[in-house]
Amino acid sequence: MTRLAIGSLFAATLVLSGCGYVGDPLPPALNMPLQITDLTAIQRGSKMIVEFTIPPKTTEGLPVVSVESVELRAGPNDAPSFNIDSWATSARLLKTDRLKPGEVHVEESIAAWQNKEVIIVARLINHKGRKSQWSNILILPIVAPVAMPAAVKPESTPDGVHLTWTAPDATRFRIFRGNDELAKSDKPEYLDKDTQYGKEYVYSVQALRKTGEREAESDISAPVKITPADTFPPAAPTGASAITGTATIELNWDRNTESDFKNYRIFRAAGTADFEKIADGVEAPAYSDRTIKSGIAYKYVITAVDQAGNESPRSNVVEITAP
Repeated sequence: MTRLAIGSLFAATLVLSGCGYVGDPLPPALNMPLQITDLTAIQRGSKMIVEFTIPPKTTEGLPVVSVESVELRAGPNDAPSFNIDSWATSARLLKTDRLKPGEVHVEESIAAWQNKEVIIVARLINHKGRKSQWSNILILPIVAPVAMPAAVKPESTPDGVHLTWTAPDATRFRIFRGNDELAKSDKPEYLDKDTQYGKEYVYSVQALRKTGEREAESDISAPVKITPADTFPPAAPTGASAITGTATIELNWDRNTESDFKNYRIFRAAGTADFEKIADGVEAPAYSDRTIKSGIAYKYVITAVDQAGNESPRSNVVEITAP
């Protein structure tokens, strides 16, 4: 082999060797799950409901595909001092089904812990048995189940749908319209003013009872339905008065202020006769009666009508003799 060939081969070897160098080898990823930080728990009826989120990243910022298991434990808060690791050895392991990142929802009977304080914690375990740090620690007082509201009754009123119910051992209530929370109330009643006639609404109610700094919840009542209907007449016209004109009797009264007001009806009685309707569809709070006979004593009353056809009670009676 010539010197030129040997030199070229040596140079190529150096280039290849330089390209292959990648630095010191990296240690294998631990894939340690991040700590659960949003553990919450409530008592609802005869169940304890625990919720939290499995984080999507490891402590090294790598994506979590799944975990081997979730260690969710609950046990009484009855020791003079608390060590989480020794406490966990005797605390109950609660079953969880979800092992992928996302929200976890667990329901457990309160039968074993009624009238006690329960400590609840959780951590994640990966496929190599490595464990995350324990989550935030919750202490939940368990009380006798809060009774579900009974006799929930919706009623259509001129101002909206008025709800009433019974729940003797509650201190506060949640009102739901459909699946959404509509409002809270300190009384066993609520007026939903944001309603429309002819539209169906579905309501349910949940009772709450204060327990220390937390609230125990009842189960949510069975849904009740109502389609409000306008069956509410306007108020009777007020301030009716009459004066005589040239071959007329002029009537005036105060204008109705209802938002669904439509018009007025005029009734007249001549002498001792009964009242008869003499005009309909009168929009202004005034009317000129030109069908009178001189010397006859007349009586008048007015009613108001709304857009749904509901008629008000009669106004005050106005008496006058035609000129």
